[in-house]
Amino acid sequence: MNGPGKNILVTAISGSSEGDSIRRFQELANSLGKKTHHYALGARIENLAIRKSVNMSRIKILNSPPDKIKIIRRAAIEEVRAEAEAFRKQGHTVIWNAHASFYHRHAFDEGIDPDDIRRLSPDVFVNYIDDVESTTQMMSRPDRIRQWRHDFFPTDRPLWYPIEKTLDWQSVEVMMTRWAAGFMNKPFYVLPTKANPVVLYRFLYEPWRVTCYFGMPLTFLHGKKNASARRRIDALKEWLEYYVTVIDPRYVEPISQEHLRKIFYPMYDQIPRRDLWWLIPPCNVMVAFYPKRVASEGMSHERREFHETSREVFTIYPSGPVSPFFTFWTDEEIFHDEKNFKHEFLKWLGSAYLRDVKRANMHYKNRKT
Repeated sequence: MNGPGKNILVTAISGSSEGDSIRRFQELANSLGKKTHHYALGARIENLAIRKSVNMSRIKILNSPPDKIKIIRRAAIEEVRAEAEAFRKQGHTVIWNAHASFYHRHAFDEGIDPDDIRRLSPDVFVNYIDDVESTTQMMSRPDRIRQWRHDFFPTDRPLWYPIEKTLDWQSVEVMMTRWAAGFMNKPFYVLPTKANPVVLYRFLYEPWRVTCYFGMPLTFLHGKKNASARRRIDALKEWLEYYVTVIDPRYVEPISQEHLRKIFYPMYDQIPRRDLWWLIPPCNVMVAFYPKRVASEGMSHERREFHETSREVFTIYPSGPVSPFFTFWTDEEIFHDEKNFKHEFLKWLGSAYLRDVKRANMHYKNRKT
């Protein structure tokens, strides 16, 4: 008989599309025989308010007094907590979805009460982030913008203002979720909403898998001339995903290059923070892939971060002379093509690990569709 399941607390700022990520994760988990249940607290608060004839609209909920929101949120949790706990005791995974923080009228406030977090008793904390432009576009939709007009879309501010404020809120949401996870001594992950749902699945159900940060120079993410390089990057990532859990920072890169061609400090400051302090911490190893000879300041810092925190760095770089500073941040040789790298990477994973991978991946192959 399986043991009890897990409570997962998922947080995200508005406009992050985390609901889609949760749905895709549930579809994958259910196809692999896992039972999952999703409780979106925002929708449940609104539903409870309607049933109790409380004047509270979801698109303007932040205009309500904080104590009123807190009371209704607690009542909404208590309505379903017994049901959720029964599911968990049967070995099911229970996903609670809430905001850790709110940004309203130019001030931050808590999105969930610490007592409510203790009641939910999460085993894992997950914060979903989307690229900032997609998030801002979602928040500016007609059904959402009224609540955020003063905070994010004032007519007397520059065009980049919504981007800056969204980045601020993302940082606070990550910080508060990480603080709650640390206070309860539980695992914490920051995941891109566009990431493959297998990432969360493996964190929850296959924690034995190696977690790999897959780095590549941003130079190759754009332009027709780099199409073949991108195909090589995608092919190597697909190969890695068979064996390990892959964290790919491309899922949260800015869509527009305008913010990277010019020095836009809110964006510039956020990218190193996101990669070095949010995405990299749960990773055991970095695979740094340079399809062409090019310098990358970001990759240099990421390779050094892994090296100096006693983690492994595998680097694939075309043959030719390189700086001694380039070779310094790895204990492995510099591989000049994917074939040699793959051979050494599988040796590093080890035969016992590869047997576990083969056994686990048969489960994927036989999943219900």
